Amino acid sequence: MTGRSSLAPALWLSQEEIADLTSRVKPAAQRRALDRMGIGYRVRPDGRPLVLVEQIQPDARRRPVGGEPNWDALDRLQDRERA
Repeated sequence: MTGRSSLAPALWLSQEEIADLTSRVKPAAQRRALDRMGIGYRVRPDGRPLVLVEQIQPDARRRPVGGEPNWDALDRLQDRERA
């Protein structure tokens, strides 16, 4: 199975995405490039790196899109720290 379902978000990068990210084709070279970039990964039984999407987009699901910070929440946090 090479394709992805458009209904479910991907948990890890595809081999093509890892090759694009690292500009490397060979698994050992991809791992070295990921190490240099500080991107965490696991090694699959075949030696290829397995990169979780969270390694590239750690807060993508929790981050609000656009707009300003929640100033009221930040003020409350500062008030608690002062108390």
